[in-house]
Amino acid sequence: MSQSPSYEELKESEYFWLQVTPHIAVMNETLDGSMEDEPISSFLYYESNVTATDDGFEFPFKELRVNVSERSCEEIQSLSGKYPIGFLQFYEDGASATLMCRNELVSRMISTLRMVKDNEIEFFITLPVLPSKLPNVFPVLNFQYRVRSLSSGSDA
Repeated sequence: MSQSPSYEELKESEYFWLQVTPHIAVMNETLDGSMEDEPISSFLYYESNVTATDDGFEFPFKELRVNVSERSCEEIQSLSGKYPIGFLQFYEDGASATLMCRNELVSRMISTLRMVKDNEIEFFITLPVLPSKLPNVFPVLNFQYRVRSLSSGSDA
């Protein structure tokens, strides 16, 4: 990650956005008795489709895994100087986004997990324009988490 561009290096560059719609949500927390009230592992992620991009821009993959991390997590704090909002990791056959969130937002996200099945959750992720040769890690400039309620009313 040390060779990858940072948020500071690219925050003023040309950018575009992705609209991402999750179709699967996973929340997991693993506890054991050795550490009182501290999870061994805790994570929230969404398997998502890239449903739209800013006009004139393309994203190289149709799917994106969105990992949600609390800013208080030790690993995340070590990256927060270089990637305060989050980052994308590119692989040979896909990509994942890690988004840094306050624990209050993570709690709200967990409370809306059931809405994923109805495509009522969306992420808008703003990125600097991608170079022709994709880096391993690339900063997220900003993101928006949106819940759209699709009420299915019936005529009475």
